[in-house]
Amino acid sequence: MWIRTQDKLGLFELKGFKIREHVFENGTKEYLVLGNDNLYNHLGTYKSKERAIEVLDEIQKLLIALPRTEIPFNDIVYQMPEE
Repeated sequence: MWIRTQDKLGLFELKGFKIREHVFENGTKEYLVLGNDNLYNHLGTYKSKERAIEVLDEIQKLLIALPRTEIPFNDIVYQMPEE
C-alpha cells in the first residue's frame, strides 16, 4: 500500500503503521503517525490520540475491503488527512 504524506511531499510504500506520542517542553502533546515505526516515514501529525487512531481505522477499513476488489494491493494510494 502506498501512503501520501499529510504535507503531500512524500509517497511511501508501507506495510506497517505506528502512532507515537510527542510531548513538548511546555507539556502539550501531538501524535505522529509513522510508517514502519520509522521517524523518517512520518506520515502525519494529529492533535489527539483519538484522531490518530481514527486515521489508522480508515486505513484498516481500506485494507479489509481490498480483497473484495480487483485492485492490486500495490496500486492503492491513501492520502493522509490534514486534520
